[in-house]
Amino acid sequence: IFDHAVYAPGEEPGMMPLRVAEDRGGTLVTFVFYRRAGMNDEQLSSALEWIRMDFAVLKSLLEV
Repeated sequence: IFDHAVYAPGEEPGMMPLRVAEDRGGTLVTFVFYRRAGMNDEQLSSALEWIRMDFAVLKSLLEV
């Protein structure tokens, strides 16, 4: 379990749950991203792209 909080100035922290579990000899990583109130579609797309890149880097490090 690697839950973490995302902080934005003047807002309550947003909790983002992350789970790691064994999956048939590999690893399954599950991350839940909650869209923040007031986040427009462009901001959401940008946040999701950053998350995709972060997980791609994580995957490349773990598969060495």
